[in-house]
Amino acid sequence: MGVSVEEVRGGAEERIPLGRYGTPEEFARVAVFLASPANSYVTGQAFLVDGGMVRAL
Repeated sequence: MGVSVEEVRGGAEERIPLGRYGTPEEFARVAVFLASPANSYVTGQAFLVDGGMVRAL
């Protein structure tokens, strides 16, 4: 396509409301919460860890 990796990444990041990709640590925090005792009452949910990419309620 004649486009550099940096250009593709920059274009993708522009479409993410937070303006950047998430870090592995940010994804891990959600997984750790779901596997922890703090998650004693959450059932059947989908957690979007996407920086606001999906614009829906």
